[in-house]
Amino acid sequence: MEIKTNGMRKIKRGLVLVSVPILLWSATKVNDYFEWTKNLEIFTTVYKEINLKYVDRPNPGELMKIGVDAMLSSLDPYTNFYTESQVEEALILRKGEFGTAGFELNMLQNKLLISKIIPGTEAEKYQLQLGDELLEVNGRTPSPKSVSAAYEALEGAAGSKVSLKLKRQDDTLAIDLLRVKPSFNNVPYYGMVNSSVGYIKLDQFMENSAEEVKKALLDLKAKHNPKSLILDLRNNGGGLLVDAVRIVNLFVPQNKVLVVTKGRTEEHYREYRTMEPPVDLNIGLVVLINKNSASASEIVAGSIQDLDRGVVLGQNSFGKGLVQNQLTIPYRHQLKVTIAKYYIPSGRCIQKIEYGQKNKMGKDSTAAVFYTQNKRKVMEGNGIKPDIALDRDEDNAFLKEIKNSGALFEFAIQEASKYSKADFGSAAFKLKNNTLPDFENFLKGRNFVFELPAEKMLSSLEENLKREGMAEKEIKQAMEEFANKITAYKNKAIEQNKEEITTLLAIEIARTIMGEQDRYPVLFQYDKEILKAVEVLENKQLYQNTLKP
Repeated sequence: MEIKTNGMRKIKRGLVLVSVPILLWSATKVNDYFEWTKNLEIFTTVYKEINLKYVDRPNPGELMKIGVDAMLSSLDPYTNFYTESQVEEALILRKGEFGTAGFELNMLQNKLLISKIIPGTEAEKYQLQLGDELLEVNGRTPSPKSVSAAYEALEGAAGSKVSLKLKRQDDTLAIDLLRVKPSFNNVPYYGMVNSSVGYIKLDQFMENSAEEVKKALLDLKAKHNPKSLILDLRNNGGGLLVDAVRIVNLFVPQNKVLVVTKGRTEEHYREYRTMEPPVDLNIGLVVLINKNSASASEIVAGSIQDLDRGVVLGQNSFGKGLVQNQLTIPYRHQLKVTIAKYYIPSGRCIQKIEYGQKNKMGKDSTAAVFYTQNKRKVMEGNGIKPDIALDRDEDNAFLKEIKNSGALFEFAIQEASKYSKADFGSAAFKLKNNTLPDFENFLKGRNFVFELPAEKMLSSLEENLKREGMAEKEIKQAMEEFANKITAYKNKAIEQNKEEITTLLAIEIARTIMGEQDRYPVLFQYDKEILKAVEVLENKQLYQNTLKP
């Protein structure tokens, strides 16, 4: 009986131990359910009362969308709500019913100017030119005159006609163009930088992007047999995860786990492995990234880095390590929601911002440390940090304004008549000797101005000095001295940024004369990241040492 009693006690104790977590779990679920129902009741009551009693009649649909958007904005930028009309627009794009006129626009000095001709469209066939001004679309001036309004007027069903009125210098042109389905190449260009270094530019990870990269690589190998390769992922915002894995697979063996996704539930745990035989396990590889390289770009760069398969060069990447899923909700609305984070071979997550806390995951001093295959240290929480960093002066107000103002494009059109396509032949392209002085005079004639961040602080500094009791005469003298120094600095802006301005002008003039694709050979001569990549690839010791711990 004693044995039976002890046994019963153990069973009862075991039942208690098992039931405690079950009760705690049940209590948590009940509490969660109560919180859901309570807050839903509060929300619906507020929504109903506003619709019934607010002094002005609100639009119920708009009110709901604003409320939902505000709620989702507290999570992350990638969790979004789409109305029925937005879903319908996206469906048209996916079905390919949408058509484009075949060119892109820039707004310069209140003029809509053609800035890019899409190859293979009627815009190219009828020889529209960069710098042509768009005056009318189907007999109407885009109003308000803006790029987005013009695109809305230009776009329509593929196969339909659009009537345009254009201005080219002193001539006015009337032309009808056939709208065509947009066709975008994931790989806009590939070729040889020199006799031994190949180059592939990947703009996005959309459908067939892995096939396009593979085709480019095989073509380069068949025709030129490069010893090394530059894969350019700068300004590539990402796309399809599967294609990112397949692109890495071109350079690494089969059955390597490249990406793991983890969410709150087991259903969101997935492993992505290399599934095919690689194309080349030995070719030297440099991957170029910058602050706009995100998502799938970071998977490729991070995997190549973690596996020590190549050198990553450039600037810190964007830091997007979140996975989204599209959910259908009532009345043909949709919700795109972040369901997981992805982790690359070393085990690190590259997500930079924890949006729930509205801060960075951690600075280098506190971020988790992981290790590459060769035992090199890599950090979590800051995107992909390049193995070789080349700084870009992101705070240079002059260069920012030059790029945003359209001055480069406008000047390039003006300068195009001084060059011929022969200038872009096999010999190294050179700008005309007087190009920089001419550009400086062009900016003066255009009344180009830019403001330094320091200038914005002058007025507040003056007020603070007054509050501190400094004499007005002394304040005025100090402000004048400071203003004169700023003016002197700004007057030397082109000279101080001579190298960068020369590069920008050379590339823009090449693009204007040769077109988007044929500008790349000029890029190879001026782009400092490409030049550095070539240096690394041609110096075997530097390349190998970079991949050592």
